[in-house]
Amino acid sequence: MTQKIQLQEAFKLALSLTLFYWLTLYMNWDMPQYGALAIVVTSLSTSGASLNKGIMRVAGTGLGALAGFVLLFWFSQSPFGMLLGTAVFIIFVGYFIQTTRQADTWFNAGLIAVAVWSSSYMKVDTAFHFATTRFLETAAGVLLFTIIGALFWPRTSGASLQRQGLVLWDGFQELFKQYRRQLSTGTVSTEAAELRTRLAGEYQQFLPTLEAAYADTREVSAKKRSWEILRINLQTFGRAQELWRESINDCRELDLQKLLPGLDPALDIMGQRLQHGHMLWEEQKTTTIEYDLDDTLLLQEIVLQPDNEACNKRPRFQQAAMANFLMQLHTLDRSSRELLQTLRVLANLGPYSRLQHRTRIADPFQPSAWNLERLLKALFPAICWVVGYTFWYYVNPPGGPAIPMMSVVFGLMMVMAPANLLGLLIVLLLSMFVVVAPVYM
Repeated sequence: MTQKIQLQEAFKLALSLTLFYWLTLYMNWDMPQYGALAIVVTSLSTSGASLNKGIMRVAGTGLGALAGFVLLFWFSQSPFGMLLGTAVFIIFVGYFIQTTRQADTWFNAGLIAVAVWSSSYMKVDTAFHFATTRFLETAAGVLLFTIIGALFWPRTSGASLQRQGLVLWDGFQELFKQYRRQLSTGTVSTEAAELRTRLAGEYQQFLPTLEAAYADTREVSAKKRSWEILRINLQTFGRAQELWRESINDCRELDLQKLLPGLDPALDIMGQRLQHGHMLWEEQKTTTIEYDLDDTLLLQEIVLQPDNEACNKRPRFQQAAMANFLMQLHTLDRSSRELLQTLRVLANLGPYSRLQHRTRIADPFQPSAWNLERLLKALFPAICWVVGYTFWYYVNPPGGPAIPMMSVVFGLMMVMAPANLLGLLIVLLLSMFVVVAPVYM
């Protein structure tokens, strides 16, 4: 980010905060800090990312406020009922934090629900004012920053999407070369493991950029279905490449060039597909459909027939390794063809109807709706709530109902971003006794 862009973003943030505080003074709102916090949190690098973040924050705030109302309506006269009812809701929130890419929405829902109870303790009649005002000011802050971002130097995600996609594609291309070198030399490069880790991180960065581009880049939103297929195909190709690498390890004692004639030309074609995909990412064609004969040939299925006579002379376990290698190679061939075809459609080199399985965009890598491990993990913030609530109820420390609320916050943070629990506990204790306690006393 250049200095000019930094100054522009700083100006938009300052203007949004100034106008928001002017609005709160004019409307006589008494909790402007929450709207200002929403503006700061949603101030991201592109307009689409800010819009998505803002919408999810407003949705989470509204869901949490509604849940807080319901819990107070049911259990305001029953401390034990409030304890159990809120624990059940927190388990629900902690579970869905792990199943969606919009984890912040569920985090805010859990936080606001407990905050509504905490702020209205011994004065339930103020709960409606707290929840509605917080929702209103959050929505106003997000709306105001969105308008400012659209009027002053709007920044779209299209360029970032193309850049990240090209980097990701080049990583797949380099990894394919590493695995092919491993096939020919039998040695495993240390760079391959580092590259795999880097590609996993780059793919995770690619996903939110794609979501932001749907909101602020017209060319991307117009082809959302194709981009969604590309997102799935990228992950499919990456997994197919890793399974092929594992099959290479099982074939160390086999002369694949003799057992599988035509292996090198087949791998050459796959390499050409990746190279041609790099060209498609760079060209970014938008209007003219051009059919390239060489490109069309790359989309044909690779047919490999093993030397059955030579294979039959091998032991059974080597025949099984050979069959697995051939199956993984066919899977890699199919996934690379589908990936290249999707890039052609995005570059307007082919119609959308050419995409295979275009009517089924459901992500095959999406975790199942039910998972016992996620449920057990979701119990952690609920346990934090129970412990904090019990401590507050029987000990009545100076923090009051804010203690169970903060316990829920730290519990949900642990679910969203797992950390070393012992290390976090030590940091919290040191902060309490070294910083908070002296200031309080």
